[in-house]
Amino acid sequence: MANNRRSNRNILSFAFLAIIFLAHIFGLLKPMESKIRLLLSPLLAKIYGSTNPELFKISKQELYGQYQQCLAVQNETAYFRAQTEMLKIENQNLRLALKFSERAPYKLITAQVIGRSIDLSEQTLLINVGQNSGLTVNQPVIVGEGQLVGKITNLDANSAWVRLLSDSRSKIAALILNDEKSGGVVEGGYGLSIKMEFIPRNETVKIGDQVITSGLESNVPKGLLIGTVAALENEAYKPFQQAIITPAGSLEKIDIVSVIIN
Repeated sequence: MANNRRSNRNILSFAFLAIIFLAHIFGLLKPMESKIRLLLSPLLAKIYGSTNPELFKISKQELYGQYQQCLAVQNETAYFRAQTEMLKIENQNLRLALKFSERAPYKLITAQVIGRSIDLSEQTLLINVGQNSGLTVNQPVIVGEGQLVGKITNLDANSAWVRLLSDSRSKIAALILNDEKSGGVVEGGYGLSIKMEFIPRNETVKIGDQVITSGLESNVPKGLLIGTVAALENEAYKPFQQAIITPAGSLEKIDIVSVIIN
């Protein structure tokens, strides 16, 4: 008899648990479960807080302050990384300029670019040396190892403006290093390109031929590299042919220049 009662209790307990489980599965106990969780939440928080005390001691303000601090450190690291990269490029350009000045047959003044014209119709740079350093108008300005980028146009005691080759007002006497040593004038194309005009039609010019200064201008020595021939226009009805020139020195990314002063 006792065994039968025990067996009946087990069956009833199993049936009760099965009903509870099915009720939970079908969501019938959600209201009751929510109330139970609400009643037990303070106790559970204390139990969890005792195992993670530091997590519950910090306020939202402190968390936000720590986040801002981490963000500031990250931004500072990125800033110094960018500054380091910029200085590395400037040092490379400066080393090239100094290396060229050691073997150049003329005196050079090295300068830093401190400004650039924002007018798209002009292609000019502002450098941090001027009359006090021996600069005068029309002196040639080079980068790297003798690549011509422009000429001085106006200046004051401690600064000067450089008109780049791509400026539409720029004109440089030049010659092509082909068999005929073809002469002409390199002009700017409104900041978009540079071209060489007045090349005799009967002379052979090829893509890739180098273009240098001709030395016909009093302030500009012969042999400064201007660029290479990128394209040619030789129309039968025109008295001269024209060449589009790829500049030897970048006209967009200039930070260090040298001015030939004699």
